[in-house]
Amino acid sequence: MSNDNKPKTPKDTHYARLRRAHRDEKSGGAPAFRPRQPVPPGETAADGLVRLYGLHTVRA
Repeated sequence: MSNDNKPKTPKDTHYARLRRAHRDEKSGGAPAFRPRQPVPPGETAADGLVRLYGLHTVRA
């Protein structure tokens, strides 16, 4: 991706729509939101759980 502020052409919009349609059709629809079960702070995490904080993995 670039940070160019180029004006969008109708061709860009056309191909963007095609890409989105193909992506959604291939996966069976738009990506579904799946809520995660949060682990409350202070509780011991499950064995083998690895949490990602920023760019560093930390064993819980």
